[in-house]
Amino acid sequence: MKPEDTKLFGKLADGDLLGLLMYLEGRGEPIEGRIAIANVVRNRVNKSESKSYFAIITAKNQFSCFNSNDPNYGIGFNMATDMFSGKVPEDLTRKFQECRWIAMGIVNNSILDNTKGALYYYNPKVCKPYWAKEMLITTIIGHHNFLKEV
Repeated sequence: MKPEDTKLFGKLADGDLLGLLMYLEGRGEPIEGRIAIANVVRNRVNKSESKSYFAIITAKNQFSCFNSNDPNYGIGFNMATDMFSGKVPEDLTRKFQECRWIAMGIVNNSILDNTKGALYYYNPKVCKPYWAKEMLITTIIGHHNFLKEV
């Protein structure tokens, strides 16, 4: 993440930031896949000392859509800017609104974990990360493998 963009993303409520992450990372996935992506974030938040969605989501090299060299980064920046410039949610995409709605359920713990405790995920058609070799795949949803440490 670009340091100068931290203030913009940091202004977003947890549900809005998580919804943005879900949209950017999983807009081509079925709803169950987007829920699973959000559950990975919540599982990390629950395991962390800070309990901060912002800290987990924007941690360096954790979610590619928040890496400033990722094509989704600019899309996310523009969407966050739109939210703060007075565009009402209906002006944003329907799928993004769905992601925000799911994110609220994740943040308030009303949506159950469909990943069986996963803390990581990746799309094996896009990359084969070295760190995944030592992990247990808990489930496969859509195009993503969800994993946790053994």
